[in-house]
Amino acid sequence: MKRALFLLAAVTLYPAAASADSLSVTDMAFGTGIESRAVVGVDTAFTIDQGRVYCWTVVTGAGAGDTIYHTWYKGESLVQKVALGVRGARWRTYSYKTLGEGLAGAWRVEVTDRGDRMLAEGTITVADPPTESP
Repeated sequence: MKRALFLLAAVTLYPAAASADSLSVTDMAFGTGIESRAVVGVDTAFTIDQGRVYCWTVVTGAGAGDTIYHTWYKGESLVQKVALGVRGARWRTYSYKTLGEGLAGAWRVEVTDRGDRMLAEGTITVADPPTESP
């Protein structure tokens, strides 16, 4: 139960602004993979040796040709901005970051629309793999 509460605390969803634009993120999670259009291995703590970490979002209220962006930050440094096409009124999509040496630390993903309106934000921690004792 404590783990579920922690996972919810790591993701912040922002309500849609009161305007004609009803695009919003209704769910967001981080995991180790995507299977059957859903995130698996959901967590907020990962290790470099896991290979990749995925940011999965569910978007609603989209119109034809809408785009959202997953912007990945390590600490306060911008690492990658990924444009993701939204092709339906309710759409599941994801981006991922390949993990490697030097990428341990605190990470944040901001989900925004074309106008840079914040739709959601989530945080994770990436650690170096544990070392074996002699």
